[in-house]
Amino acid sequence: MCILLALTLAVILPVSAFAAEEIQTDKPISMTIHYLDQGTPLVGAEFRIYLIADMDANGRLTAAAPFDQYSVDLEGNTEDDWLALGATLKGYILRDRIPATDQGVTDDRGRLEFPNQVEALEQGLYLVMGLRHVQGKYEYETEPFMVILPTWDESSNDWAYDVAVKPKFIRSDAEGDTDDETVKRNVLKIWECSCGEPCYPDEIEVQLLRDGEVYDTVILSEENNWQYSWDELDADYDWQLVENVPEGYTVIITRTGITFLVVNTCTPDSPPPSEPSGPSEPSEPSEPSGPSEPSEPSEPSGPTEPSEPPDLPQTGQLWWPIPVLFCAGLVLILFGLIRRREEEYGA
Repeated sequence: MCILLALTLAVILPVSAFAAEEIQTDKPISMTIHYLDQGTPLVGAEFRIYLIADMDANGRLTAAAPFDQYSVDLEGNTEDDWLALGATLKGYILRDRIPATDQGVTDDRGRLEFPNQVEALEQGLYLVMGLRHVQGKYEYETEPFMVILPTWDESSNDWAYDVAVKPKFIRSDAEGDTDDETVKRNVLKIWECSCGEPCYPDEIEVQLLRDGEVYDTVILSEENNWQYSWDELDADYDWQLVENVPEGYTVIITRTGITFLVVNTCTPDSPPPSEPSGPSEPSEPSEPSGPSEPSEPSEPSGPTEPSEPPDLPQTGQLWWPIPVLFCAGLVLILFGLIRRREEEYGA
């Protein structure tokens, strides 16, 4: 059975939302791309797919190499989350020249089936990235998107191991004079903090990519209000943005119009280990509480200094025998009473 995911809804809900049906991890998987413009096949369009995360029999995702080195969150909750993840990963793939897991071009029906150049695909989370394609008088640019293979099919209440997708694309006029055409790009940094203070570092570094190559590197900080602009960029190039992510944060980079929005979220799991990690520090106060140092204050509490206040009577007598004598008197009185009662009863 082949399940068709219209548009980009291979950007699926989190796997944890699916039923508890286990995945057949040894079952082959496939994905077929249908690339059409209002029924017209887009022929010869190149697509590349990348295995981003492995998936176990329960649907849990674990970042796969080399993507385990990037600080991104694989737990998307909405379609927008998954699209943002795809756009973010695309920049790192281009900058670091990460090889595709598999690739190919669409046939005369606008179809491309994976696996294509490899014998089999591993089950997991994939990024699908289409290259710019020109056909007739139009140019097509595909949004990168995420696909989980196998995919949960709600209609059959089971896992679908053969999946078909229809990518979203932007169509523009490929004709016309664009020799002097330029574009502008902005970057704006946003911090999402839930890990306490300090919320963010003093500065971060972003890189503007031109067709995957580093074109410019900029430092964002409070001094420039965490934003920057590039003017008169050549419109013939593909402009992307990546960030050198600070430790303890994840990043999502999206583009709205001409502005790249860079959102950093602190990871609550990383700071806590560093704060309580110092058992040695809490143990240091135990040293002053040892018996040697606290025993020193016992010297001022000795009989010489505390005995000064009882000297107020100025009589020179000793006070400590009084309690002893008092107790001895009580004993003698009690002994006398007992003896007297015995004599009376004896009489």
